Amino acid sequence: MEKQVLFGILNELSNEEFETFKWFLKDRSFLKNFPAIPNTKLTETKLPIHLVDVMVQTYVKNAIEVTRMTLKVINRQDLLEQLPESMPEPAGASRLNPAVAECGPHRMDTGRVDRSGSQMSKPGLKKYFYEMILDINSAHRFLKLSHNNRKAECASEVIQPYPDHPDRFDIWCQVLCSTALTSRCYWEVEWSGEVQIAVTYRGINRKGGSHDCVVGENPQSWSLWCSADGHSVRHNKIKSILPHSSLSSGRIAVDLDYSAGSLSFYKVSSGDLIHLHTYNTTFTEPLYAGFWFGPRSSVSLCDV
Repeated sequence: MEKQVLFGILNELSNEEFETFKWFLKDRSFLKNFPAIPNTKLTETKLPIHLVDVMVQTYVKNAIEVTRMTLKVINRQDLLEQLPESMPEPAGASRLNPAVAECGPHRMDTGRVDRSGSQMSKPGLKKYFYEMILDINSAHRFLKLSHNNRKAECASEVIQPYPDHPDRFDIWCQVLCSTALTSRCYWEVEWSGEVQIAVTYRGINRKGGSHDCVVGENPQSWSLWCSADGHSVRHNKIKSILPHSSLSSGRIAVDLDYSAGSLSFYKVSSGDLIHLHTYNTTFTEPLYAGFWFGPRSSVSLCDV
């Protein structure tokens, strides 16, 4: 029974989500107390039925818990709600029913899954809107999170009572979002003060005061700096000043086309998008939206 349940869940993932799901199964820092599955074995798992067998062999009764962890980070709350708390396997249960397995290949044609009903009817880039929340486990203790973890304010005079966590930035005032991004995604951010709006790989350094921990100052992240002095883009310690004036606050749109290796930043003005900069590269790992804060600065993830 456990295998049928897992197959039903994995078979609902889009191609990109399936590959992201597999990527987390080899990430030791994400799995924590569970063993990582070797990349060579994951490469051979082309279909959900194959991955179900590998997961049950590796995690036995913990396969449900590992699936729960991974669905949460790839933002498939709808599937998470379908997953039982536990699923004791009856004696004598064996491999997935071959009749069920016959429908496995249809997942390869699903493409991007639209879970919002009318989402794709929205105009322009907004059809790719992706709702995200800030990951409180990564938030520096100077950051106060509010509005259901969709707003962060840097208030160094008040230290937040966040517990120690390996994902937490301990020196630089930064926070990441909780969702792994591997598809076409669009989001908008209201900012004030002095901030960086960025995407980064999960492996960015989070401990210590080295500048390598700052978004835009390493090869793992790409950022847009916003302040009263204007905008600049930063990647791997290379800074480029943009020829657009700025204010002490504003609204920025971000368009990520993961498979095309494109990351674009826009200034939002009266509903119009003014192009600021586009990075063209090859992304090799799932990305996370993230933010750096100067004193008394804030960001809010917007509804679109």
